[in-house]
Amino acid sequence: MDADGNEIAGIILPEVAVPIATHTGWTLRHPDIGGAEQLLVFAGATLPFPRTQAEGAASGDPRTSVEERYASREGIWRRCDRSRSRSVASGYLLEEGRRPVGGGRRALWDPFPDPDRIHRGEP
Repeated sequence: MDADGNEIAGIILPEVAVPIATHTGWTLRHPDIGGAEQLLVFAGATLPFPRTQAEGAASGDPRTSVEERYASREGIWRRCDRSRSRSVASGYLLEEGRRPVGGGRRALWDPFPDPDRIHRGEP
């Protein structure tokens, strides 16, 4: 695991190489369905980073905030493109797979805090 709680073994996809959340391959069962201490089989979890440094400090979240990590969404896309380029160069991704992996899935990042808005002080 890295400092964000993301896996570092195996092939690193853009969602993990350029994170805006901690992605786990597991999650605990919700107390409403019983067995709150048990794992929910085959269901991962996505835990968004705090939007701002102040938000992280207030909640006690030790992870670096979106505000501190990224200046803009365009910066995220550039980093994702570099991640895909490394995967192609390493032979883990075919050139024709570049767009579907990360680049064609920008909507994955839409529910998460937008660095452009955070830096402008918008909600």
